[in-house]
Amino acid sequence: MFGVVILALIIAGSIFLICKWEYDSQESLTKLESLLRSGKWQYASMETGYLIALIIHRDCKKIPCVGSYRSFLYKFLDQRHEKAGIQLRLTNCRFFSTEDMENFPLHKLQAIDNLWTKYSQGEFGFSVQASMYQKYGNTANRSIRNDEFRFISGFQTKVIAGQVDDWNTIDFWDYIKRHERELLLRLRWMREQNSTPRYVFCFSYDLDKSNDSSDTYLTPVRGMFPCCMTQGSGYLCNPTTFFLWRKIVRGSAVD
Repeated sequence: MFGVVILALIIAGSIFLICKWEYDSQESLTKLESLLRSGKWQYASMETGYLIALIIHRDCKKIPCVGSYRSFLYKFLDQRHEKAGIQLRLTNCRFFSTEDMENFPLHKLQAIDNLWTKYSQGEFGFSVQASMYQKYGNTANRSIRNDEFRFISGFQTKVIAGQVDDWNTIDFWDYIKRHERELLLRLRWMREQNSTPRYVFCFSYDLDKSNDSSDTYLTPVRGMFPCCMTQGSGYLCNPTTFFLWRKIVRGSAVD
């Protein structure tokens, strides 16, 4: 009988360790480092988006999750989330509240940033972007908690930053045009045609190569990456990157 109990404990302990290894491995930076070492900036940016989304769900929203459908933990956790009415958004890290971003762990952001700055020789990285934001940004030296943001759609048209429950519903481009136009133009992250501002870069194109004949197929400029915070065609300077800059510069997303 004693032997059976010991065997059961060993099996249970082994399962726990395997699950813990599988869970922790989801935040491994090995893949990101490999992409950066190879100079695959666009794909490294997409992997960064996935990691940021995973951290937001785990550390900020306190939702245990894994991103791989092939993981044996995925089905188990997915069933738990379905029963609790939780919908994961690991392919798009724009689904977060102001409070979520305030709780973002800076040491994990630093670990990701260290890889970007190392393999790009200081050309890319959140800290590189944050230093530019601090130097040229109009909002870098003040609180934006009470700044007004417009909703993309809906009956309510405006909300202050401190009260936003889901930044995916906010027309952030409207805010960034009004407050950080000079910054985006200086960094060549935006250009104007007939006085109409538009994005310079759209990451649905392969920006790991350059072709001067196309407006959307350009050589990356300093501080351009990591900016693609979705797995698909992301937009430059979305709220995720903007608030990560503020966390580095001010220690707070909105204050």
